[in-house]
Amino acid sequence: MVRKIKLKKNRVSKDVGKELQKAREKSTYIKNLRKKYPLSKPCTYWDDNRDMELEEKGRELLVKGDLDGAKRAFEELLAISTYHHSPCEFLAYTLYLKEEEQEFREWLMDEVVKTAIFFFEEDTLDRDVLDQILENQMRMKEGKELIKWWE
Repeated sequence: MVRKIKLKKNRVSKDVGKELQKAREKSTYIKNLRKKYPLSKPCTYWDDNRDMELEEKGRELLVKGDLDGAKRAFEELLAISTYHHSPCEFLAYTLYLKEEEQEFREWLMDEVVKTAIFFFEEDTLDRDVLDQILENQMRMKEGKELIKWWE
């Protein structure tokens, strides 16, 4: 299943988006990721070329079952881009499949949901994508199998 993501450049409200990003920037985990991946320069926007390349690499590793490799790719992506929901979403899914860091992955999914709702309200995210995110959040809380839409 392929998700349709409708992105409209420069359409997202800068003030609200910055508030979401500021909250993540304060996270000790994000600060530690930036130390772990010092060559990954953080930015305040989603760069389709750079960020999609890392996301695709992580998704390929996830599909192959290389959860450690996927975790590294999504950690690096999160160190770069705290603005978009995708790095948090995939890192949370990877940690869930690895059965690691339950408290942190729940925080990540909460951040994913906040950002996805924001993007949906700004008309930059389709309803079915938001529904998939919410469904997977519920499945994670209940210990059920994820909807692996990326396969």
